[in-house]
Amino acid sequence: MAIITRLLLLFTLLTAFLVASSDAASVQCGISAVTSSANNRRIVGGHEAKPHQLPWMVRVNTEAVKVSHGTSSAITSRLHFYCGGSLISDRWILTAGHCAVTPEAHALEGYHMNLSSTQVILGATNLSNAQETGRLIPEIAGVYVHEHFALKHLEGSLLVENDLTLIKLKEPVDFEVHRGAIAPICLPSEQMVVSKSDCQIAGWGRVHTSE
Repeated sequence: MAIITRLLLLFTLLTAFLVASSDAASVQCGISAVTSSANNRRIVGGHEAKPHQLPWMVRVNTEAVKVSHGTSSAITSRLHFYCGGSLISDRWILTAGHCAVTPEAHALEGYHMNLSSTQVILGATNLSNAQETGRLIPEIAGVYVHEHFALKHLEGSLLVENDLTLIKLKEPVDFEVHRGAIAPICLPSEQMVVSKSDCQIAGWGRVHTSE
């Protein structure tokens, strides 16, 4: 989960593009106010997203801590994890399960997740610019990992099952106030055919293979 760059990158893959209606009547899901003709099929590289080109994109910051168990308990070490997420409604964010599970699953002995320190950033493109227009850091009401999340070792590979976490915000996002900067992604309908469909994938990832 190490993040090398702090700019939002945009990629194209052959997979499902999620289309459905939004919970918020005032905004249409899956619609960006910014257009781009760039087409790059590389995960490493991609191209830098324009500001607010991906208004549903969320930066998720989580923390794992190691606590001493002597006469007085104290945090002796911290590890920080960074993930991408998608805003799926005015109060819910979808991200990966491995961003919020106990670090023992990652062979980090002695650490545990401090989910109370979880932070989400909405409306961001350049994380180095704290004054970025349209950015929102809302308070979190709860973090919910899929009850059947599992990391399994299979023939030298790591198999992740039910790799999902939902993050609930304390207050709904006002899409009218943040119009153009923050909007939800669409969710698929039960009837959607996802095979061999085009979509875009985004995240704060590596720019070069050497990094």
